[in-house]
Amino acid sequence: MQPEWWHWAVLGIGLIIAELAVPAFFIVWFGLGALLVSVVVLVAPSLGLTAQLLTWTVASVAMVVIWFRIFKPGMHKTRIDLPEKARRKLADLLNARLADAIDLKLSAKHAHWNVKGPHFISLHELFDGLATALEGPIDEIAERITTLGGTADGTVGLVARRTALDPYPAEIVAGAAHVEALAAAAAAFGKGIRRAIGQAGKLGDEGTADLLTGVSREIDKQLWLLEAHQQSEP
Repeated sequence: MQPEWWHWAVLGIGLIIAELAVPAFFIVWFGLGALLVSVVVLVAPSLGLTAQLLTWTVASVAMVVIWFRIFKPGMHKTRIDLPEKARRKLADLLNARLADAIDLKLSAKHAHWNVKGPHFISLHELFDGLATALEGPIDEIAERITTLGGTADGTVGLVARRTALDPYPAEIVAGAAHVEALAAAAAAFGKGIRRAIGQAGKLGDEGTADLLTGVSREIDKQLWLLEAHQQSEP
């Protein structure tokens, strides 16, 4: 049994939807390739399975190559003595961490607005402090991206696609639950930052590594402030 045209259509739509969870803008081309095959099979239903798979592969790879080699926006020119390939990789890893930082800040503001309970005032101020503390790192990361010749991805849509943090449990209201959720998110953000420090060093960019080291210290401090509310006296 060989695939019908609608099988390819379903696959194509599924891959395009899956692209929403992947920030690389890569899977979508295989989805479009599958849609193209669905049209070909609709016109030529006798086309064999091997020919269908070959058409899908060739079309998808061709679209990927065309996008990344021709249409994808390039890096802006700069006299910074780092190869463009390295600067592109640095911009990508910084954009990923920028998305995490913005996501964490928005989560902190959500908690700041919605927390309830006997410790409302102290937690209300604590969560707002976390959001405020993230403003500096967010701006520094974004400006480092543009300094390297890249484009900082700061829209809500791009942040939602790129963030590596788990979705924030928006339904919670209890103070302890918000502290736990933000502490987990801050720890995950810090882990990603430390990984990015090593990656920046391997790419020969000590400036970015140093910037991220400062961000790491700040988020560790904010995590300490959150976890202090979960700890009791010995």
